Amino acid sequence: AQADRQRRSAEEKLAQSLISQGDAFANSGRLADATANFEEAEKVLLRLGQSPLPARLGLMVVRQSGSVPLISIAAHAATATAVRFFPDGERVVSTSEDGTARVWEVSTGRNLLTFKGHAQQVWALAISPDGLRVATASTDGIVKVWDPATGAVIHTFDDHKARVGALLFSPDGGSLYSGAEDQNIRAWDLKRGQASFVLAGHTG
Repeated sequence: AQADRQRRSAEEKLAQSLISQGDAFANSGRLADATANFEEAEKVLLRLGQSPLPARLGLMVVRQSGSVPLISIAAHAATATAVRFFPDGERVVSTSEDGTARVWEVSTGRNLLTFKGHAQQVWALAISPDGLRVATASTDGIVKVWDPATGAVIHTFDDHKARVGALLFSPDGGSLYSGAEDQNIRAWDLKRGQASFVLAGHTG
């Protein structure tokens, strides 16, 4: 048991060292060396049963710096309009003019879930701070709140009379704010599933 603990401790230190060296290589422009370190750190962390996220984030930064895509995804049947990370950094959501929103696994590019329900192009996207809710909005002014675990629609709000271009969750995740081309910003109470108030005053 003691030998196993010592081995795990040594491998944890190795992973930390590889990531630190990878950061140093990346900062000095040695992208190939940085990539090798982060990839090896990822293997060590997976072997330990720990989250490989620190290594994968390092790889993402390196590949962005080198203008090499982390992964390419044939995501939608029309133009993609927005992309957002979940707080865990392991999934992203994309929206599209094809009227859908899709959840993707970052490491593999696998489509985990597709949100279907909008009748028109989806242009706005937000994820709650806890990652338990996804909000989307379309060119017909419809705002939808989804459960990213099941793909079910939790709320549909249709008070806007024009395209919604902006969505934002409150820090506690209890409210959602939407801004539209009808010149109004609307606040939605997600616990009650109804409008809270309207901010009117924009003229363009």
